[in-house]
Amino acid sequence: MAGMYPIQIKKIVRETAKAVTLYFEIPPHLRGEFDYEPGQYLTLEVEIDGKKERRPYSLCTSPLADSGPAVTVKKLEGGLVSTYFNDVAKEGDTIQVMAPDGKFVPQLDENNFKQYLLVGAGSGITPLMGILKSILAFEPFSNVNLVYGNRDQENIIFKNELHELETKFDSRFKVIYTLSRPLPGWEGASGRIDQFSCHTLVKGSSIDLSGAEIFLCGPGEMIKGVEDFLHGEGVDEKRIHKEYFTL
Repeated sequence: MAGMYPIQIKKIVRETAKAVTLYFEIPPHLRGEFDYEPGQYLTLEVEIDGKKERRPYSLCTSPLADSGPAVTVKKLEGGLVSTYFNDVAKEGDTIQVMAPDGKFVPQLDENNFKQYLLVGAGSGITPLMGILKSILAFEPFSNVNLVYGNRDQENIIFKNELHELETKFDSRFKVIYTLSRPLPGWEGASGRIDQFSCHTLVKGSSIDLSGAEIFLCGPGEMIKGVEDFLHGEGVDEKRIHKEYFTL
């Protein structure tokens, strides 16, 4: 079918018990087709029980910091395709993939002196990973704050990679975690990301919102709550970028 290309899964990394990252091997003759911008997505097609199924998944990689494209797929309850990629797909498999698309993309400039606020919940972290890695790699004078919500410690996707990035870019990158149902031993913030928790998660962390560029990715309820908080702080709607995800 036009627009779909046979692409091999080069590597599969288990991020959590319910999430995997699929790294793709792009053939040399298709690399131009698969040039992408941070925050974009790929549409994947697989055949399950004789029926072709398509789903879009955000790229979690950065074209400026990573060697090749990858998407992270969180297994959803009753999710046919997400279950397939978590439980059935293997390294070396070839699937049909559509070229990158999407407008949830930062306008990067190496001369920027910007503050970025990224807010994500659950699998909403995936496009934010590509965005934050690109900012850190390409804008040496910009700072990034990530507010990241999850159910519990065991479901934090990219926890180790985020820790490594915080260590490497300690003066320019900070992660603020909050867990809705933390397991014993958690000492960070608790609760969902909403209008009221943002007063603690964002303002309590002394994040400067004046002029900040803001990217939100997660369920509609979370995005609405964060937007209400931002509007209350006088943030211009033009600086708020949104991508709606289920958890």
